Amino acid sequence: MSHASEILRLREAEWAPALRAVSLVAEIDAPEGHAKEVIRALGQVFWYSASLKRQQLLTRQYPACLVVGLAGIGAVGYEHGDYWSAVHNEAPGQVDQTFWGRAFRVNLDYFRLARFPGLPQVYVGEILMHAGVPAYCLGDLLNLLLHRQAREPGLTGESFLAWALAPGRESRLHGTDKPVQRFIQRGEDYAADLVDRCLDLLERLRQPGFTADGLGLSPHLIERAQALAEAEQLDWTGSSERGGPAAQAAPQRPHLELEPFGRGLMVWLPPVHDAADGRVMWQLRFDGEVESVVSQSRWPGTSETAPAAAVAIARPARQVTVEVAGYDQEYELDAVDPRDPLLVFTEDGRRVPATTGLPPDPVWLLYRTRATAVGRSSCRWMATWSTRTTCRPRTAGSAGRCAAPTFARCRSYGLAAEHRAGSRVPAAPNCNSPSHCPE
Repeated sequence: MSHASEILRLREAEWAPALRAVSLVAEIDAPEGHAKEVIRALGQVFWYSASLKRQQLLTRQYPACLVVGLAGIGAVGYEHGDYWSAVHNEAPGQVDQTFWGRAFRVNLDYFRLARFPGLPQVYVGEILMHAGVPAYCLGDLLNLLLHRQAREPGLTGESFLAWALAPGRESRLHGTDKPVQRFIQRGEDYAADLVDRCLDLLERLRQPGFTADGLGLSPHLIERAQALAEAEQLDWTGSSERGGPAAQAAPQRPHLELEPFGRGLMVWLPPVHDAADGRVMWQLRFDGEVESVVSQSRWPGTSETAPAAAVAIARPARQVTVEVAGYDQEYELDAVDPRDPLLVFTEDGRRVPATTGLPPDPVWLLYRTRATAVGRSSCRWMATWSTRTTCRPRTAGSAGRCAAPTFARCRSYGLAAEHRAGSRVPAAPNCNSPSHCPE
C-alpha cells in the first residue's frame, strides 16, 4: 500500500463516522493540514488509477476524504470568487473539477449531509456552504457584526440572524461576500452558533491580552481575525464594549412570548438596571403603529432597576420594533413572515426561532386565520397545541417536519380552537369549531 493510500485509509476511518453525526462538513472541524494532505493524496491515487476505477475511488473507497478535503480547502483557500485554484495548488494537474464536484454531491447524499439546491455554481456553491465561512470572507462577517452590535448591545447569534434575514431586508447582506450571504441565509443552527463564537472572538480582541482558550473556532479563523485587527481592518467605531452604558440599558433583549392561557402573544421587555428614578419608557412600533409602555420600579430612587414588562399583540403584525427612550438601542422582532407565517413556541412559551431546528418536545403552533362574522371579516390568531410532537430536526437547507395529533386551546383574546383530523385529544370546552370561539 502506498503512503498516499495509507493516509486516505486512516482519514476515512476517522471522518466517515463523524460525518454521519452532522449536517455540515464544517461541523467536524478538520485541521487545515489534514484537509490539504488528503487532497494531495487523493490527487496522486486518482491520477494513477484506471479511468473505470476513478468513480469508485472517490465515491466508495474514500467518500469522506473527498468531502472533508474539498470543504476544508474552501475554508482556507477560497479568494476573490476563485475556489478551484486552491485545490489545484495542492494537487497540480491531478484534479478533474467536474468529476470531483459531481462525486462531492453524490457523497453528500451518501452521508445524508445537507443539500443546497438552486445555488448559482452547482459544485462550488455546495462545497463552500459546507466549508462554513471562508477565512478570506471573515472580515465581512466581523464588520457586519460590529455595525449591528453598535445598534443592538447584547447581540446574539439568534438575534443577528433574525435581523439579517428579516423579510424584505435582503439588502442588509449586500456588503458581504457571497459565501457569507449564503451561509447566513441557509446555515441555520450552525450559523447561529458560529455567530455567537465570532461575537465572543470580537469581545476578546478588544481586551489587552488576547486568549483563544474555549472559543471553539477553527485556528485559521482565529488567525485571520487577529491579522485583521492588527491591520486595523475591523471597524470598531460605535461598537459598545461590554459593561458600557449602552450595554447596561437592557442586558437582555426583548423577545416574543406566548401565554396560551393568559394574554396570548406578547412582547416581553427586559428589566433595565440603574434606570433614572427607576423608570424607563419603551416605544413599540407594530407595523408602524406606535405604542408607549412605562416600566416603573415600586421603590423610586436615584438609580433603581425598572422591572420587566410585557405587551400583548392584539392582532397579527409582520414586525415589531422596540426602542428604549433615552438610549441608542433598537430591536427588531419579526412576528409574522407572510412567506412562512407559522410561529412555534416551547411548552413554557418561549419562541423557537425560524432559523433553528424544531425541538423534539411538545410545542405551541401559532398562525393566522380569517374569521368571518355577520357583516365583517377579521384576522385573528390560531393556537394549536401539539401534544405528541414527533419532529425531525431541521438541517441546514431543509425545513423541519412534524407529525402529531393536535388540538387547540382557546380563550377570549381571540385564539381559535381547531380539532385536527387524527387527534385523540378533545378540544377545549365550548370550542368545538373556530366559528364558536369568542372574539
